[in-house]
Amino acid sequence: MLPHSPELFARIQYNKGDAFRPVNDDDLEAQNLIDFLCWNHPDLTAYRAKHIARLKDMLDNFFDGDKKEFVSYLMKNRPDLSFITVLKAELDLDIPWPPPITSSSR
Repeated sequence: MLPHSPELFARIQYNKGDAFRPVNDDDLEAQNLIDFLCWNHPDLTAYRAKHIARLKDMLDNFFDGDKKEFVSYLMKNRPDLSFITVLKAELDLDIPWPPPITSSSR
């Protein structure tokens, strides 16, 4: 399994508030990819949590909880779109995948 494999999201999931895990506990290939990419490394997990907390604060305080408007903002501000899988799970956002390429996102 490779990071760009089409079955990636069918075989690896993010458990809200936790970590990335294979959908099937016996899927060694998926677990190896998670480990290889260090998706659950403590430093990355801490960085990811801070990023999500910052965006949650933005959603609540600057967008008054308007998820549609917030997603529109994210589409135009790609650096804030990091950790898209976690954003979708933690903030319950409907983010298109793959995100459309626009002139403002280049």
